[in-house]
Amino acid sequence: MNGLRFIRTRCNLSLSELANKLGITRQALSSWENGYKEIPNQRKEQLVNFFGIDASSADFFILVSAYCINCKLLSTRRFACDLH
Repeated sequence: MNGLRFIRTRCNLSLSELANKLGITRQALSSWENGYKEIPNQRKEQLVNFFGIDASSADFFILVSAYCINCKLLSTRRFACDLH
């Protein structure tokens, strides 16, 4: 599972909901999640801010992908959606 998809689903957001909140198309978001296109740096920053991820971990989405591939769920990781 892609790191972005992991965080989005953990926050109970559909593709359309997150795309609308970010001001992008659902298709663009889907292409990032499926690895067809790389997430532009500007959008990575927007996603980091939206999900409340520490900006010092610039490649957090890659790290989450690695954890997911290895079946290590980030049960202790807190995202902005966990605070609502």
